[in-house]
Amino acid sequence: MSPPDGEGAAPASVSTPALISLILSRFHEGHRRQWEELLYLSWKVGSVHGQHPDCPKGLHTLLVQVAAELEEHMQKEEQVLFPAMLSGGSLFLAGPIACMMEEHDVFGDQLHQMAALTRNFTSPARACATWRALYSSLHHFVQEAGEHVHLENNVLFARFNRSI
Repeated sequence: MSPPDGEGAAPASVSTPALISLILSRFHEGHRRQWEELLYLSWKVGSVHGQHPDCPKGLHTLLVQVAAELEEHMQKEEQVLFPAMLSGGSLFLAGPIACMMEEHDVFGDQLHQMAALTRNFTSPARACATWRALYSSLHHFVQEAGEHVHLENNVLFARFNRSI
C-alpha cells in the first residue's frame, strides 16, 4: 500500500491539494485527537498534585484556552482559506494569510509557555505515570504543532503570498 498523495515527498514538491490534504489529515485531525487526552491529563495532574512545587500551575487553563483558539483557527482554514486556495487563490488571500500567520505567532508563544511551565517537558524524578504521560503527550503535541505551523507558513502560504 502506498502512502497518501504527498506523504513521504518533500512538502515543497507536492501539489497544493496534496499538501492541504496532508495538513488536514496529519495535523488538524491529529491535534483534535490529542486534545481530549491532554485536557484530561492536565486536569488530573493539577487535581492530584496541585500542591507539589513542580506541578505546572496554570497548564490546564492554558490548554483549555489553546484548544478553543486552535479549533477556531483550524475551522477558519478548513471553511474559508483552504477552499479558496483549492479554487486557485486570488489577491483576496493576502489578508486571511496574514491573519493566520499572526495567529500562528500567538500559538507559538503559547507553545513556549507550555514548555516553560513543564520545565521543557521534564517531569519530577518520582512523578506518577499520569504526570509522565502528560509531559510526553504534550511534548509530542508541541513538536507536531511546530511542524504544522512551519508547513503552513513557509510552504503552503508562501505559494499564495509573495510577501512572505
